Amino acid sequence: MKMFRPLFLLAAAIQMLTAFAASPTPASALSCARVIPLEEEFARAAAVFRGEVDERRDDGTVALRVDAVWKGADVGPSVVVQPNMWVDFREDGEYVVFAERHDDAWSPILCGNSGTESAFARHALGEPIETFPPPPAQPPEPALTGKTAAFAAAVLVVVAYVSFAAGARWSRRRR
Repeated sequence: MKMFRPLFLLAAAIQMLTAFAASPTPASALSCARVIPLEEEFARAAAVFRGEVDERRDDGTVALRVDAVWKGADVGPSVVVQPNMWVDFREDGEYVVFAERHDDAWSPILCGNSGTESAFARHALGEPIETFPPPPAQPPEPALTGKTAAFAAAVLVVVAYVSFAAGARWSRRRR
């Protein structure tokens, strides 16, 4: 029986090596190891636009202020985007997004070319089909107008009267 033990171990080792060598499996972090060519992704996308992060919302979505559209008739000056693991929208960046529509939000195509404006060759897309000017700067509201000014004047008159009456009463007592 001792004589068969080395043969058994040798046979088991050969079987294990054969099993590992016969079935190699490629490994990658994502199932999409290659980036989609620009022309292919443009054809696949429902919309292609450029925008700046306007607001990060509690539900995880991001509102973008859009300034240029290359594709997508229903893209307006503001869109809601559902981030994915491929694009991390930060508040200090401008992004080119190749998007698919999911429910009420757009989502960047996974493994695609969406990303920061600085990392993207914008000239490859050509001229946008639509551009949106930045929103006009809101003029500061006057401090006191209309009802607010009338209320402030009434309060000022009441305070002045009470102060005058209290001062007069105090001066009579001192005499």
